[in-house]
Amino acid sequence: QAYWDVVLKAEYVRISEEMLAQAKKLFDLHQEKFQNGLVEQPELLAAQANYEERQNEWQLAVNEKENKVNTLKLLLNIEVDTDLAPSEELLILEGGQDFIESLNRALGNRQDYKKTLNTVKAKKLQLTMKKNNLWPEMNLTASLKRNGLGDHFKQAVEQITEEDNPEIFAGLNISIPLENNEARAQFKAAELEKAKALVELKLIERKVATVMLNQVRDCQVLQQSAKTKEKIAGLQK
Repeated sequence: QAYWDVVLKAEYVRISEEMLAQAKKLFDLHQEKFQNGLVEQPELLAAQANYEERQNEWQLAVNEKENKVNTLKLLLNIEVDTDLAPSEELLILEGGQDFIESLNRALGNRQDYKKTLNTVKAKKLQLTMKKNNLWPEMNLTASLKRNGLGDHFKQAVEQITEEDNPEIFAGLNISIPLENNEARAQFKAAELEKAKALVELKLIERKVATVMLNQVRDCQVLQQSAKTKEKIAGLQK
């Protein structure tokens, strides 16, 4: 913003310089005509007053530009005695702003929107986990045992590693929660948190959409106004 302030003030300086040159040319012309008796003194004084006024306007424009330049140097951490001049000029861009494109670009650069969107995703995952706690729990279990048979303990231990006498068990355990008030309460709380996050996300979307709608309309109106003023400037010139 500080940079484009410098560009704007530089344009003011350029315009004031052109107006000062025209006023000087008119004043010199009236001086010559006054000496030849072609104009009256009031016309000469009016031309001189116009010339003096244009000088004041030019000096003020230069001063405002230098103030903006120094502000920009401060923001860029540049020494005050460094020369700084903008490389762009003020031009009227062709083509209007598209609302949908502007809105998508705005949402893509809003940190609060990104943060809330991630919160909604996290709440959705948390809700899924809480919902799973309401379902019956199923666990597949299995075991393998080997028994060593022998007349003495040592012989029985040695028989464990053999292939004889295995005992295999496989089963399915199903746990069905009765009432399960705690899990239901946690699920309802997770639903509420997700709904709150969604409401906050939609509120940010509405705010951004409202601001962008106004700004896009402002850009279109100002663009048309700038074109009209450019035409008026040409007619006045």
